[in-house]
Amino acid sequence: MTGTALKRPRRSDRTRARILAAARARFAGDGYERTTIRAVAREAAIDPSMVMRYFGSKEGLFAAAAEVELRLPNIRGIPKTRIGVALVAHFFELWDGDDDSLQILLRTSASNEEAAERARVLVRDQIATMVARVRGKRARVLPLRPSPPRPSGHAARVTRQIDRRDDSALPRLAAAVATR
Repeated sequence: MTGTALKRPRRSDRTRARILAAARARFAGDGYERTTIRAVAREAAIDPSMVMRYFGSKEGLFAAAAEVELRLPNIRGIPKTRIGVALVAHFFELWDGDDDSLQILLRTSASNEEAAERARVLVRDQIATMVARVRGKRARVLPLRPSPPRPSGHAARVTRQIDRRDDSALPRLAAAVATR
């Protein structure tokens, strides 16, 4: 048989996907602190030991559930005055899409330092690089400065604003991004 035959998904791939779907639902609904391995296992209809086998710990499970790839749009060809609008529209599409990982990460980062660190890495590695390209500067990796956890901090305000879909702020946000 040649290498062109389609591989059937292994049962372990399906189990892992079920666990991740249950974890995303729990983390999105209950937050990091109230989500338990047992609750995730119950929702995935498996034994809690299987969650530990696949992910090692609650932290490992959260890291997999909150893994975010922003899939930032190609901004070449977009006039500079429209880049902010395009990026805001892209983030709303991500927020409203089927993948809850961005919501999980941002909501949890308001009260959990590990999630806040993951959010800072996301900004540095994906967003700051694009901003540097837009500004015509060579992207450089800056060291992350941990900030003290603030349950009522910026991330909580941003997620509340996104949840409310405060569209009145979009023109100001897009204009601010486009003029920088």
